[in-house]
Amino acid sequence: MLLNSVKCLIHTWYLSVDMQLYVLAPLVLIPLHKWRKKFIPVIIFIMAGLSSYTFYVILEEEANIMKSIETFWSLNLNKMFVFVYFGIQTRAVPWLLGVLLGYGIFNLKEQRCQLSKLTVTAGWVCSLITVLAIIFGPYEAQQILAKNDVLDNAFYGSLSRIGWSLCVIWLIFACHQGYGGLLDSFLSYRSSRDCEVVGTYESFQRLWRDLGIIMTVSTFLVLIFESPIVALEQFLLRSEHKRTNINGRSTQVVDLDESSQNGEISSRM
Repeated sequence: MLLNSVKCLIHTWYLSVDMQLYVLAPLVLIPLHKWRKKFIPVIIFIMAGLSSYTFYVILEEEANIMKSIETFWSLNLNKMFVFVYFGIQTRAVPWLLGVLLGYGIFNLKEQRCQLSKLTVTAGWVCSLITVLAIIFGPYEAQQILAKNDVLDNAFYGSLSRIGWSLCVIWLIFACHQGYGGLLDSFLSYRSSRDCEVVGTYESFQRLWRDLGIIMTVSTFLVLIFESPIVALEQFLLRSEHKRTNINGRSTQVVDLDESSQNGEISSRM
């Protein structure tokens, strides 16, 4: 994926991490199935260790991970980007949280947890606040002249993905248990599953920029090439066609429009 600052198919990092987690999955799923709840503290301990490692790496390298991706490349921090962003130790924590969610839903089966309105409201409010904090929290640190606060970066880099994962877990759990309300109805609607949701503002800009270019160029090409050809084709195939009589002594002029209306062909010598 990355070799000596040469960037080749960067997006394939996810396939690498996904494959490694798939291979390691039996080491988590088999003990979880065998020892059940007794193995959950072990998973929590592993997540704490991985998050602590991420915290230590960011702190030790004094990395400004709240900067944009372009800043990472411009500062030649490829090694740091691999360790923090592409590293399996960083992506394993949300994956383990997802495993715990799947284990909990599997055990509940069709049972429904009775949650009070206060608990449900608190869950949605906390999730919303957490998501907004993760998205807009690094705003000041992302400014060009902002100073690099290493401690803030370490906390954000090690805890932001955990917070985001917990918000997604609450969303899935609440909708599964019937506490999703209008959001559950929207996510359950078929069109919302079929369409590709634009996740970021940058992707939204890129989508409409590409769409605008495509529409402009395609309209220009249609007006320059296709429309004149269609008009010429209609002119050549329109109304009257001349045919020579079989004996070569006379010429027939066939009016297709008139013949189609009257059901007969009039011949003129």
